[in-house]
Amino acid sequence: MDELENIKPDEKEKPPIWMVSFADVTALTLTFFVLLFSMSTFKINEFIAVTSSLSVTNNPSSNINPLPTSDRAIDQKKEIQALPIDYVYQLLSSKIKTAKYNDVAFIEKKEHVIVLTLSDKTLFESGSFNLSRNAQQLIFGLVPILNSFGNQIDVIGHVSPKPDDQAENRTVWDVSLLRALTVSRALTNGGYNKKLSILGNADGFFNDLDPSLSLAQKQTLGKRVDIIIRSSASGQ
Repeated sequence: MDELENIKPDEKEKPPIWMVSFADVTALTLTFFVLLFSMSTFKINEFIAVTSSLSVTNNPSSNINPLPTSDRAIDQKKEIQALPIDYVYQLLSSKIKTAKYNDVAFIEKKEHVIVLTLSDKTLFESGSFNLSRNAQQLIFGLVPILNSFGNQIDVIGHVSPKPDDQAENRTVWDVSLLRALTVSRALTNGGYNKKLSILGNADGFFNDLDPSLSLAQKQTLGKRVDIIIRSSASGQ
């Protein structure tokens, strides 16, 4: 101990120069990571304020009085989807082509629906609402095709704005509905086993026909029954 105390300060062993540099680098690295950590830390007060405002927005006050509902109000329910329209269109058009119904049944795919059109000349005997023999065979052949999927089907009757559509003192609404009823009954009697919606549109859609068609062609197509296949499931 006496010998160590007698050593002069200049004669004591000094640390190597690299250790000083290493200590500086270590200190700077530690400072760098502390800075990163401080920047990544949540600002608790601001975070609580934001979450509180969101919770108020998503959970309205129970003091708000709900609007009165009518006993006759229709409940808004999400429709159950059936087979995709594109798939049904391919299936239906293929079977119609195979059964050679192309000349009497015209199929068209629109947004969310498929329209199968049966003209008045194809369906009914002249001057009556009795189905022709060919129409009965056609509808009987369509039943197994329509039964093969569960999509909602509407039967809609149309007329053209001509006097002969109002024979026997019937209005255009009467005529269009009678056409739809006749086809829907034939489908049911032929074995169609799902619910149908039956509508009469009178001549309301006559002006929606292709404008490139002649008036005579429009008059012919105006008198028709459309079978509408929708994307939703039957019975809704």
